[in-house]
Amino acid sequence: LSVHSWVGNEAELRRYVRGEGKRPEWFGEGDTDFQEGEILRRGSVQANGQDILYSASRGSVSREGQKSEGIVALLAIDCRGDNRARLGMWFGPDPDPSKPAGQLDLAGTPADPKAIQDFAGHFRFCPAAG
Repeated sequence: LSVHSWVGNEAELRRYVRGEGKRPEWFGEGDTDFQEGEILRRGSVQANGQDILYSASRGSVSREGQKSEGIVALLAIDCRGDNRARLGMWFGPDPDPSKPAGQLDLAGTPADPKAIQDFAGHFRFCPAAG
């Protein structure tokens, strides 16, 4: 998702993903919405030279009236020098919904920094310089 900064302030988005601010009001305005639950991990990775903040949680994604539970990773992509806020979402299954977060093996899931880096590496979120 790429939106003009007048719709969603990039700094507001980054604060939210880092856990320092409230959920931006414009998040639920499209045909897809998510609800964060228990936070599993937050951090940052680089992919294709792009800085990506992420927040991964147990939660749900709703689209066209269908709701699915699992792990939701929000990706805030920093494209320096442009006026757009870029937000990615990666949703996948929870490896064991019955286990507490601290006991989960998150390898390969949307809460695994290496998996996030590999996943995001398939995309060019920012326009090419030059």
